[in-house]
Amino acid sequence: MLLGHHWAWRYPQILHHDISQGNILVCEKNGEIYGVLNDWDLAIWLNDQRDGPTSKF
Repeated sequence: MLLGHHWAWRYPQILHHDISQGNILVCEKNGEIYGVLNDWDLAIWLNDQRDGPTSKF
């Protein structure tokens, strides 16, 4: 999960903006542990960052 987030931040330059316990999925398969970061609806391109809140509410 952390490697995936780092890749999204580094290469396509996307910032997730909502990393929380409810948005992290973890499973185990054949002794390997996998993680997924979901719920990217608040994500932004890094060059679109603005000062101030990201929510309109």
